[in-house]
Amino acid sequence: MRALNRLGWMIAAGIGVLLLIAFGSLWMMRGTMQETEDYLNENTPAGVVHDAFIAQQRGDVDRLEGYLTHRARESIRGGTIPLPPRDTNIAVRLHISGVRQEGDRAWVDVTVTHFSARGPFNRSEWSSDYTVPLVREDGKWRIDQYFPLW
Repeated sequence: MRALNRLGWMIAAGIGVLLLIAFGSLWMMRGTMQETEDYLNENTPAGVVHDAFIAQQRGDVDRLEGYLTHRARESIRGGTIPLPPRDTNIAVRLHISGVRQEGDRAWVDVTVTHFSARGPFNRSEWSSDYTVPLVREDGKWRIDQYFPLW
């Protein structure tokens, strides 16, 4: 009876250690999910939208402004580009679902999906669809209307 009791405690302790390792790994990875993608550095409508999204997620305002037309930069209220809140419990993914191009104008259809992990039993996911208008300005594709993709 005593050996069985001891075995039960050893099994419970082993399970506890495994759970601690699993939760510790998730906790350490939570802040790295947003900055795993690299810039494409392409002068295509889809490449510009992708890179603007990455710049926005990283808080790189100077780079983000470079992807906007002069008109889009002037239209931002207060002159400051709003950046997403730095919530390390939320990961954001951009999916480009389509590109339409007519001469020097283009429209990129995107879905922005947010993943929230505020604990092992409190996970959620939500998505928003956008159409991003672009124009060719000074030989480069640029976003013609800024709105936060977060």
